[in-house]
Amino acid sequence: AASITTDSGSGGDATGYMINGSTNYPWRAAGYLAPSTGVIIDGITARYLNHFTDVSGHFFLQWGTASGIVLSGTGHTIRNSTLEKTAGNGVLLQGEGHIAFNNTLNDISYGGVDTAAINTVTAVHTTYPNGRSTDHDIGYNTVRRTGRSGITPRNFANSNAAGGQFKARIHHNDVSYFGIQDWDVGGLYTAASDGKFLRIDHNLFYEGRGYISAGIYLDFARNYIVDHNVVWNVEWGLKFYGSNGGVNNTLAYNNTSSVRNLSSATNGPFAIGNGKETNVGTVLRNNILHVVTPPSANYYQAITTGTYFSNAEIANNLAWNGFANSATDPRFVARATTLDATNVNYQLQAGSAAINTGSVIGTYTRDGITVPPFNESISGSAPDRGAYEYGGTPWSAGANYSQCFPPEFSLASGNYASAVTVTLTSPTPSATIYYTTDGSMPSSTVGTLYSSAISVSSATTLKAIAYKSGMTDSAVTTAVYTINASPVISADQSASGTVNADFSYQVIASNSPTSYALTSGTLPAGVSLDVTTGVLRGTPTAAVTSTPLITATNASGTSAPVIITLTIAPSPGTLLSHEDFDYTASTSITGLTGGTGWRSPSNSSWTSAGTTGTVAASGLTYTAINPAYTSFAPIGLAGNYGGILQNSRLFAIDAGDAYATAGLKASDGNYIGGGTVSGTLWGSYLVAANSWSSPQMLFNLDSTAGTGTKISIRQTAAGSAISVTDALGNSIGATGSIPTASLSTTKPNLIVFRYVFNGASNDTLHVWLNPTSATDTPAISVTASNFIINTLTLRSVNANGGLVFDEIRLGTTFAIVTPYSATPPATTPA
Repeated sequence: AASITTDSGSGGDATGYMINGSTNYPWRAAGYLAPSTGVIIDGITARYLNHFTDVSGHFFLQWGTASGIVLSGTGHTIRNSTLEKTAGNGVLLQGEGHIAFNNTLNDISYGGVDTAAINTVTAVHTTYPNGRSTDHDIGYNTVRRTGRSGITPRNFANSNAAGGQFKARIHHNDVSYFGIQDWDVGGLYTAASDGKFLRIDHNLFYEGRGYISAGIYLDFARNYIVDHNVVWNVEWGLKFYGSNGGVNNTLAYNNTSSVRNLSSATNGPFAIGNGKETNVGTVLRNNILHVVTPPSANYYQAITTGTYFSNAEIANNLAWNGFANSATDPRFVARATTLDATNVNYQLQAGSAAINTGSVIGTYTRDGITVPPFNESISGSAPDRGAYEYGGTPWSAGANYSQCFPPEFSLASGNYASAVTVTLTSPTPSATIYYTTDGSMPSSTVGTLYSSAISVSSATTLKAIAYKSGMTDSAVTTAVYTINASPVISADQSASGTVNADFSYQVIASNSPTSYALTSGTLPAGVSLDVTTGVLRGTPTAAVTSTPLITATNASGTSAPVIITLTIAPSPGTLLSHEDFDYTASTSITGLTGGTGWRSPSNSSWTSAGTTGTVAASGLTYTAINPAYTSFAPIGLAGNYGGILQNSRLFAIDAGDAYATAGLKASDGNYIGGGTVSGTLWGSYLVAANSWSSPQMLFNLDSTAGTGTKISIRQTAAGSAISVTDALGNSIGATGSIPTASLSTTKPNLIVFRYVFNGASNDTLHVWLNPTSATDTPAISVTASNFIINTLTLRSVNANGGLVFDEIRLGTTFAIVTPYSATPPATTPA
């Protein structure tokens, strides 16, 4: 079966059927644990490990355990090797305590089945009848081009996490161009597994191909640590999908995830995503998240909204809005602006919003297992967010045959209640380690030669370097330990937020606080302090500047109280995303005065007689002129923009002269205009389409009573410019138009109109697109005799691809019908 194996039958024989004719399932531990230990494979080059076409047993899983180099038993190593061009696995690990280190694996799993460059499976043993694959170390490997996933840690776990041993690890791997022949894949993918807090850290996953490609994909899995990874140019950065027994318990912190849509999918991309269940026990902290698209584009989200992470702890993540030099800009050294980008570097530059704004990760207890934090050493006043610490020694990933790998410390940086013992190891075989304990830089000639565990009983900065003759010295690794120290809250902390917008801020404190307290002052209304994590979060309800005093406590004591300045600004009413009209279920909308948010027009006779429906949980109901289109499916815009058509959107209509209509109508006999009134009436609405080449939009302001000119803001034909006609589409002498090229297909377009009624004299109508001031020059103007209106009619005609109306408003001033004008930042999209 395999080209090299520690026991020829250990991985199964990959035959499709057993002797009795039943299907053979080798991935269900049909192989066995080989009675071998300590085999080392070093410095080999292997090509064409397997080729197969027989998938008669199972088209997907037949070769999962019986291809590639199969290391079965205990304590085997494959290192410094190059494996290329195989239909199945590159390396398969089953048993306990194997090492796959510093290997290059190219063009693996070209069969497109469930195999990978590095795969792990369980193996049956008399002591472990249910199989076992535990405590492996998969590190510093480079994986290029796989038919399916890059690394698949199936049933790979820690053997004794409950006893405080966290040996299972996948780290410092460089994995790219996965999913070339399949979809629903990951740079790292596993399903239905319990990792017992297997640690996945300091990896690069990028250029995933295929529909729904993810950097790290934990599919119906539970109990994993995911920290300090960098992901880019995939559709789903970190995908924690579904649950295993109702629980996820994924501890994900200090990752950097930058994603883009690769397949025109209408679901995603997400920097952190999920599409099922609620992520019970999951933690998302200190991550930098970036979606390569305008923030208003459909379905693009930093973290999947809705209920998908409703049972997760989400705090202190930095979601970049995509604008250079904005308040959320992480200022990456060189992010991937295109597919196949080279010289990519997601380290931080000075001025980054991620610097000194992270939080110290504490201990978590999940499934009865106490999971320690894996914090990096801090260069500034607080941890940074994302995978790299600004000012620290950047970590590297992937195979390197000329330089020693940095030493590894048995304990992460942090505050410990009593003296600790730290051991140093080198991933590079036979390397020598030198270290210092006073913060000075070690080298191959400076420092203490490491020979035994180091005792730390007071504040210590430990630095270490690895040296081996014939190789370049490693980078210096640093850990900072404090012993029995009380927390210290950083001074001069401040945070800002906006009314009615989600707010979150992590109080910055050192020495691993276990609790926080508000000792004096008040928090902004709607904001509360999480006394366990030190996160201030909520939705502010009023503009205010607060100066609460906060303390932090651990087993050693309590910090001095420090003022945290919190400034909440009024809602800016950003153009095209204003949320002013939010109706409550069962509210009756009548005329123009019966619903929350509507203002009376200049004609007081237009009152409450024209009932148009009752607001259901999903939004205001409405009817269609054509009975065949009374059931409308949501399509087009992501999110809820409020208003009369809140959540109820006209669907894509394709057939003939079919059209759908929604409207707000005054009682018969009541109207505005018709030569009877003088004054100004303003109005506006949002309209959006996936494409403006095929739909035909009609927004009619007509009347069932009175005499006068009824108008329509419309496209006279599918794809034409927006103009003003009478209600039947005939010319009334309007000047100007709104070309379709001016209309967005990624966000709503704000159409504003203004009637100037002059009694029995001619009236004037002006129309604008996306105005920011009442003095902006209108796009369309028309003067006619006695405009009249008592009905608003919204029509979607032949709307191939979808046409959406929302937030219809009428009022007597520009400010009533538009969001407050906000001065946009002097920045450009990055």
